[in-house]
Amino acid sequence: MPKKVIIIIPAYNEERNISWVLKKIPKLPDYLVETLVINDGSEDNTALLATKHGAIVINNKKNIGLGQTIKKGLRETLKRGADIVIHLDADGQYNPEEIKRLIKPFEKVEREKIDLVLGTRLQNIEFNFGPMKILGNKIISYLISLFISRKSIISDTQTGFRAISKELVEIFVKKLKGKYTYTQEMIIHTKLNNFKIVEVPIHFYQRRFGRSRLIKNPFIYLLRVIIICAKTYLGYKIFEK
Repeated sequence: MPKKVIIIIPAYNEERNISWVLKKIPKLPDYLVETLVINDGSEDNTALLATKHGAIVINNKKNIGLGQTIKKGLRETLKRGADIVIHLDADGQYNPEEIKRLIKPFEKVEREKIDLVLGTRLQNIEFNFGPMKILGNKIISYLISLFISRKSIISDTQTGFRAISKELVEIFVKKLKGKYTYTQEMIIHTKLNNFKIVEVPIHFYQRRFGRSRLIKNPFIYLLRVIIICAKTYLGYKIFEK
């Protein structure tokens, strides 16, 4: 029986972007595929359009934030029997056709606990991302890498385009705490539980419509990342070991 891939797309007021994203999801003939749009209390037609384009829509009664919406989506994938989960943003900054690149490492017969594949953006940014954002990303990625391993540096810890194994999803559902820092938490939990992370280069584009609501103040965001990552790391060392 073919493996099941479930694509989760958290969305909040993305009616101008969601149709394009869903249309660009590629056919994966070797897998059973489902697409879940987790509608985080949108006040527009996001849910209606997602349903129109064939996605399964799960609605939050109110806006609960990206981190908890991701966690809700991950929990749902376990109920639906996913073997591999793809996390994809709803704003069109990632090309859904590159899902094939994220799945590829899982197809190796002799893979060694490859359970988190990160779509790395920094070599293929297709717009003026800004030097301060790139620098901030590199600083956060370096700090996270020091938290978890001195042997290798993860180049892009903030990417929102990633593939996750079922075994790792089970850990994330239990452990993720942060509202916005889930990307870094996932990486820490992956490494502390001795799973392997693989980075795959992907393209990163200008948001199609609207403005990002995630990082309003990069310095406050950096502080939040440091705090949640320190709590995650120390909590693991104290309670898990």
